[in-house]
Amino acid sequence: MYCTGLTFACSMSPATSFVMCAVFFFAVCRCDSFSKADESELKRDPKVVGIEDTGAEWDVKGNLQDINELHEAETNEHGQEQDMSNILGAKERRLFRPKCRGRPYNPSFYMCCNGYLVRRTGLRPACCGRYPYDTTFYQCCGGNRVRKTGLRPACCGRYSYDATFYLCCSGNRVRKTGLRPACCGRYSYDATFYQCCGGNRVRKTGLRPACCRRYSYDATFYLCCNGRLKRKSGFRPSC
Repeated sequence: MYCTGLTFACSMSPATSFVMCAVFFFAVCRCDSFSKADESELKRDPKVVGIEDTGAEWDVKGNLQDINELHEAETNEHGQEQDMSNILGAKERRLFRPKCRGRPYNPSFYMCCNGYLVRRTGLRPACCGRYPYDTTFYQCCGGNRVRKTGLRPACCGRYSYDATFYLCCSGNRVRKTGLRPACCGRYSYDATFYQCCGGNRVRKTGLRPACCRRYSYDATFYLCCNGRLKRKSGFRPSC
């Protein structure tokens, strides 16, 4: 378009041509300056800048990706360190585990009963000799595992009994009698009215009942001298 205008101006008279050429030259310079100014204004426009700076945005995303990869690498290293610490901890626990005849074992699942490695059983496992048992329902009586009986289970020799209603007298289970049950040898008696003298159950006598060998006497009025009863006399009686 510029070349066509110049050709048309040159075909006219010299004065007119000079004027027309000056007008076209001013118009061309004005258009160039306007295009450069518009370009600078568009660059300063935030919308346009946002579009042109997509490369910078990708750079930021790339940096974030690098940071994430670095974080993952650090996490992996931390996981490896944690695995190593777990392995070392397991080795240390294995070294300090209890041993049964020199053999280490896990006390969470096994017990050592008289040198024998046995598996834990029940809620409250314990050893009875070389065998395990559950103390919740069983008890160990003389090395014998027996089931608990009654409200107050106890052992009498190799057997279980209910201490609420029975006594164990010299290995013999006997029923309680009276208000104050007690044992006299293999038998029970009521200590409220009886006493045990030399393994013999005898009735209490007097205000101060006492034993003289196998017999009962009243210590208020008698003395026991070498197994024989002697009546007190005087202020300071003696045998």
